[in-house]
Amino acid sequence: VHMENIFKDVLQEYKRGFSVNSALNKISEVETGVFLLLRKQDNQAILENIDNQDYSSKDDGRTFGIGAQILADLGVTNMKSLGNPRKWPGLDGFGLNITEYINTES
Repeated sequence: VHMENIFKDVLQEYKRGFSVNSALNKISEVETGVFLLLRKQDNQAILENIDNQDYSSKDDGRTFGIGAQILADLGVTNMKSLGNPRKWPGLDGFGLNITEYINTES
């Protein structure tokens, strides 16, 4: 699941995590995979890049739920996640389980 950030996605200025291109390339190396792009409906991404602040924390829970529900609706159950390990409380409530994390250096 990737939250769109037009500036970082176009300029590929990712200090951590995967850019859209590198994520798609990584997924193409395996037999099956899902890339889910979520888009913010307001100007948060623009504000984040103008003053270098993170405005996303208030939407994290909603975004998490939307992404998890879409993955569940697609029939995803066990999955490998691109990125560093982190806790996802409630993931199992959607029938989802992360079996492995793949970091940017892999």
